[in-house]
Amino acid sequence: MTNNIGADHRHKERIRQIEKIKTLARRIFTKEFPNPDIAPSNTLFLKKWASITTALEKSFGSIRDYKLAFNHLVHLIEKHRKINGWKISSPTYLFMQKAEKQLRTREWLQQAWAFQYVYQSWFNTLNKSHLDTPEKCYQALMLSFMCQSGHCNIHLLEAFSILLVEPIKLHQCTERPFITLTVDDKGVNTNVHDHNATITQYICYLSPLTLGLIRLWAKLDHSKWKPPADRQQTYQAIITNLSGICDKFPNTLKKLASCAISVTEQLPNANLSQALIEYSIGNIKSYSLPQSNLARVEFTPVSNCAITRFYDFKSLIVPTSSTYKTVSTSPPSDLLSILADAIKRESPKIKLSPDKLRERLSNIDTTTRPFNQQLLIEWLLIKSYTCKASTIATYHSSLTRRWLFATEGKSLTNMDADDFESLYQSLIDDVATLKAKTYLSARLTQLHGFGVNRYDLPPLLNPIEPASDERKHTRSGFIDETLFAALLRQINQLRDLNHEEKNALMTLLIIGYRCGLRLGELTKLRLCDIENSGIGWIEVRNNTFGDNKTASALRKVPLFPMLLEHESEIVNQHLMLKRAKASRKTNLVFTLGQDSYLPIDKFLISNFTKHVLRELSGLSHLVFHHLRHSCLSRLQIMAEIDHAQNIIPNVVPYSLMHESKISHLIFGKSLRNRYYALAAFAGHSSPETCFNNYFHFSDWLIGWKLSMITLPVSKQLAMSMNLCSRRHFLNLKAQNTVLFPDDFRPYLTAKLKPIALINSNQSHDRVDTADITSVQDKKYSLELCYTVLDHIHNGLDIQEIAFKFRLDSSLIDRWVANATYIRQLHTQNTHSQPRRFSPARQNKLLPGMLQSSEERKMASKWVISFRQHYKEQRDEINWAILYALNHTNINQSGINFNQPDELTRFISAVEFVISKSYWRVVAHNIEQSPIRRQWKDAYSGISSHRGKKGSSFGRIGQGTVRLELRHPHEKKIRSQGKLKKFSSHALIYLFHMMGIMMFNPKKVLGKNKIKADSPKAPKN
Repeated sequence: MTNNIGADHRHKERIRQIEKIKTLARRIFTKEFPNPDIAPSNTLFLKKWASITTALEKSFGSIRDYKLAFNHLVHLIEKHRKINGWKISSPTYLFMQKAEKQLRTREWLQQAWAFQYVYQSWFNTLNKSHLDTPEKCYQALMLSFMCQSGHCNIHLLEAFSILLVEPIKLHQCTERPFITLTVDDKGVNTNVHDHNATITQYICYLSPLTLGLIRLWAKLDHSKWKPPADRQQTYQAIITNLSGICDKFPNTLKKLASCAISVTEQLPNANLSQALIEYSIGNIKSYSLPQSNLARVEFTPVSNCAITRFYDFKSLIVPTSSTYKTVSTSPPSDLLSILADAIKRESPKIKLSPDKLRERLSNIDTTTRPFNQQLLIEWLLIKSYTCKASTIATYHSSLTRRWLFATEGKSLTNMDADDFESLYQSLIDDVATLKAKTYLSARLTQLHGFGVNRYDLPPLLNPIEPASDERKHTRSGFIDETLFAALLRQINQLRDLNHEEKNALMTLLIIGYRCGLRLGELTKLRLCDIENSGIGWIEVRNNTFGDNKTASALRKVPLFPMLLEHESEIVNQHLMLKRAKASRKTNLVFTLGQDSYLPIDKFLISNFTKHVLRELSGLSHLVFHHLRHSCLSRLQIMAEIDHAQNIIPNVVPYSLMHESKISHLIFGKSLRNRYYALAAFAGHSSPETCFNNYFHFSDWLIGWKLSMITLPVSKQLAMSMNLCSRRHFLNLKAQNTVLFPDDFRPYLTAKLKPIALINSNQSHDRVDTADITSVQDKKYSLELCYTVLDHIHNGLDIQEIAFKFRLDSSLIDRWVANATYIRQLHTQNTHSQPRRFSPARQNKLLPGMLQSSEERKMASKWVISFRQHYKEQRDEINWAILYALNHTNINQSGINFNQPDELTRFISAVEFVISKSYWRVVAHNIEQSPIRRQWKDAYSGISSHRGKKGSSFGRIGQGTVRLELRHPHEKKIRSQGKLKKFSSHALIYLFHMMGIMMFNPKKVLGKNKIKADSPKAPKN
């Protein structure tokens, strides 16, 4: 009770002191800015701020008080910028970096020396004594677990002590036996999914000396042995009967474990780096791979994958088009007032019924609103089925305004889990009290969960609740070389991407896997960000397509030295083609479809990669971000072990020369600063971030290094620690002059029979790199064809173009012949005119480019649909292309039809690509036509306009119909009052380019009219 009173008093005193400092700081600020409603100029502000900082220095003697006052005034200035509209450059907050806490302090060194003396005395007695009781064997096991196996983390020591109560289950990977220990502590992240829960599981590799003691432990009778119940009892059980303990000897279990590493690091040939020592004692956290993932390091089969369509994994959220579905341009306040009206009571005395609330929410048209508003409305509607109207009103008041303004203009469909977490954390940080923070975080969690279930948004990796008892989860995962090769091979099997797009997708994945770039960093890369050199330095910087995640993410990383030979071929081919087609250096490196200015959909890439990796490996936790995990884990192994390919080839594939080149580029010559260089390569401010999130082989590295120790083992020591039989020792001794612990590992493995990790996938042949780079049926993009023909029109030689774009010259000749033929198509009337080219463009080979981004998006989507349906509807699609090219002219937009059955057939042929809502019909002279009923049936469901009106006098014709495609911006243009309608030539442009790429010149040239069977299969 007295202690609590003292603590409360000290807390109140600290609060009083803080308020006193803030009050004095505000007084100094008010003296310079007495009226904050009047915004100062930037020059005046800087002058007065200099006076304020001088006054702060005179008023506060301690650095801590000065820092508190300074930051409080910065916060006050930020408020004035928001509320009073101060147009000034705000000072930055003052941060003071503390020096890192050193392990080797004077106190630690004294305790470590004392422990080493006691341990060495005990170890020397093993040559003369026997571990014939559970107490002695337990003591030896705990000391060996720390000093010889290198596990000096207090949590692991406690878990190992508990594990000894039951029979120990041993596992084995890369011929190294290990045990798994589960730790339940708030200070560590979880890393493994165990059924419906997440746990923290460490993999602990064991020295042969520890394995011998485990074998001995299994032989002893434990029936009368009482296991330690807590840390103190464990400490006493370890130090009992040890000689030489002095007052400097560590007096707690935690200190004892920390000092034990001093023995481990001095074992002959241990070569433990300081980073691994810090990990071993628990000062730095690093998380093991799940056992199922670790199995792939040694056993590398991949399953067959049935995924052959890339666009099957696009977001379930369909972006609304600015023409066909009107997107609201009103500010979020529009929805604020609408929702406020929906939850408003009809009378202050009458409660709003749930049914009435649901009716009002259902009446809000979500199809006309952006996705962030649509998601909020639908979530409130779903909650109204389980919550009272008053609860929904509370949700609205606490969340709606913040959500709408925070997400306005953001593309939620392109955001990943980290982006959402940052967004939600910023919203929570703006709330004042802990209670309000907790309430808001709960609502955001529910709203996001709804988005995950309904629209397949990426699930959050960590809880966002403030002061939550839930631990963060580290997604430990590694993509081995075989699995990555299978991923690239699977991309080569995709049917809805052309050759260029497959290369683009493979290049993106290769750079992510080898260079460790985040997905957001990859999608915003521009051509000017990749140096055109042998190394190909990549600059990761902010640009118009996106910002870096943190300030530390601004960096340069090498590209080509990180790649294998077949990967260099793919990346080089993609970059050469992109640079050849680019109109400027700021063009994006990675695009798909017809719009070269639109970044790749991050959600689509992430979703596709996740599903393919999981289907190939059978591991349900792998995601795109594990490409980055794999890169950094691989580099950690290279930082610790030379020529790792000989030891763990499915993790490190580089030859010794290749590895040396990479090490020189990333780590330089300094061994001491390797982890800081690796952190800079990853875009982190310190190595600790890499350990906490990305390094998953720290446990394996310690196990492997300690297996290399050259500690001589005598016959007496081998018998005392139960390493082998006398006969086996004599056999080993006959072969080796000196025996080391690892010489006994095969014998102990045979006796203890550890369970080998086996991958559960069906066996598959190892992936051949030829399967990745080979292309059975090359499909080229419309963009490439357009660029090639544009170069030819500008006078470039065909052979030079063929070399530049790596194309067969005969293919280019065919494109030129087809383009020339289509340019020569003329109308069949008296005043014959070119069908596709105006007089101003009569010498051009190509149609005019699509100008609007909306049209380019439509064209990209149509190309995908044509690829998917061409085999089944080859004849109808060919006929539609030929008909369109022969029934258009430059004076009118759209396609002309003289017969209703032709119109019906055309609409049916392209209906899987373009629905009727996108079309418009202009009818000419059909009022008196004898087949007017057939005409109306043909364009039933399509918006129609009347063209030339037919007369009841004179000759009665059948009438004609022109089919026009509505422009995506038609409604906007019409609203300006300039035009009554506005059409798009996107489909005609697409058909024109498809004709150039698909026609067979031998069948087409020399004929007066293109026949329906002229095209070959589409390759676009």
